[in-house]
Amino acid sequence: MRHIVALSGGKDSAALALYLKGKVDCEYVFTDTGRELPEIYEFLDRLEARLGPIQRVKSWDRDFDWHLEHRGYFLPSPHARWCTKELKLRPFERHLRGSECTAYLAIRADEDREGNYGTLKNLSYSYPLRDDGIDLAGVKAILREAGVALPDFYKWRTTGGCWCCPFQRKGDWSGLKWFHPDLFQRALEDEERSGHFTWRQGMSLRQIEAAWQTPMEEDEWEDRMPCLICAK
Repeated sequence: MRHIVALSGGKDSAALALYLKGKVDCEYVFTDTGRELPEIYEFLDRLEARLGPIQRVKSWDRDFDWHLEHRGYFLPSPHARWCTKELKLRPFERHLRGSECTAYLAIRADEDREGNYGTLKNLSYSYPLRDDGIDLAGVKAILREAGVALPDFYKWRTTGGCWCCPFQRKGDWSGLKWFHPDLFQRALEDEERSGHFTWRQGMSLRQIEAAWQTPMEEDEWEDRMPCLICAK
């Protein structure tokens, strides 16, 4: 039986991995879409110094850009999440290679929601944070006690995930333009190539630029992004 902590590069899954260290002999797995925030890679490097090796799994040579181009720049959306399926779920399933496995997922006690990697017969799920009553304050305490600073992206966006995630708020997009203008420009060019699709439903990035919104402050965290596979 394998025991795997699915890391996203965010605070919750990091706290879960630290919480289980010494209790369960876990593998640490991060599935890389090819469009992760630079801050996520930096945070994973810091986390690896505490946990040990983190396996970084990719979708063969077919990253986000490959899929986007081969779909005619059909952008993913909350209703068409091909990015999650192709770049998170399938690579994770291949990594298991059919072995019996328990996946530990970072759902907190103060969250009324579920998350999983599908219904594979060889895969079961465990939610230690939720089951042991660990909420947001508990997550922060675990990181603080381990000497692991929060990922820098929390200074300007609500949660982790890809820099072009369709679940992002307007303020997150504004933060991307402010802190990573090159990545914002790439996302804008994706929209223009797509013709009539936009990253955020009902509002293009050009419109977001025109209606500039100051990036969020660190104390404004809100876990609103429903893409649990990517963002935890």
